[in-house]
Amino acid sequence: MVRFIRESRDIEDIAERNRFLHDRGVVYNRPRIIPEEVADCAAVSADWQGWLNGKGIKLQVVSRQSLAAETIPRTRIENEL
Repeated sequence: MVRFIRESRDIEDIAERNRFLHDRGVVYNRPRIIPEEVADCAAVSADWQGWLNGKGIKLQVVSRQSLAAETIPRTRIENEL
């Protein structure tokens, strides 16, 4: 895995670099969250969403496996680029 990360440094295009790493099984966000933390994560993210909304910032989740609150809208990253 370390070899793939080193090799990816030579790829200048971010999308191409991410695709290279993803295709080789490199995962950036492996949260290691225990089941008892799931409700806490969702609750905190809902509070964070409320605070951001108060600042005029629209929060969206681009992961199908996110532990974020269900009140936070989901989207695909391709739709936001």
